[in-house]
Amino acid sequence: MDPRLDNLRVKLFLAIAGGTAGLALVAYLVFSWSFERGFADYVNRADEARLQPFIETLAEGYTREGGWKWVAEDRRRWFELIRETVGLPPVTIDPRLMLFDVDGTQLVGRAENVKLAVLKPIDRQTKTVGYLGYVPRPEALESIERLYLQR
Repeated sequence: MDPRLDNLRVKLFLAIAGGTAGLALVAYLVFSWSFERGFADYVNRADEARLQPFIETLAEGYTREGGWKWVAEDRRRWFELIRETVGLPPVTIDPRLMLFDVDGTQLVGRAENVKLAVLKPIDRQTKTVGYLGYVPRPEALESIERLYLQR
């Protein structure tokens, strides 16, 4: 057999194998990026849906009590409301939640998280009476995504 033919076969094999490996790498990178974005969006939407009953409870309390003093000055009541309406242990979600009055003054929550907060209006009878602020969970999501992708 001609040695040039073997050399051509090897080059052709390497070209096809390299192209296939390159395509597989590109597909993996695109899938990883798409999964990370989709998973983060999913978890953040789930958080927002979970917080909706809490927003409604806050609005009802505002109307019943005539303001925010009932919850702004009672940390224990804040924890109870979270547990009753969100259904999560306050330790896991409370550090990410904040309450603001209609003027944007923070009433409950960690001041260092204000810049990261997404504000959801608390409406009562077509009037905004305050805002529930929450911090999305990018750090937690990144560790969960890494674990999932490893599996």
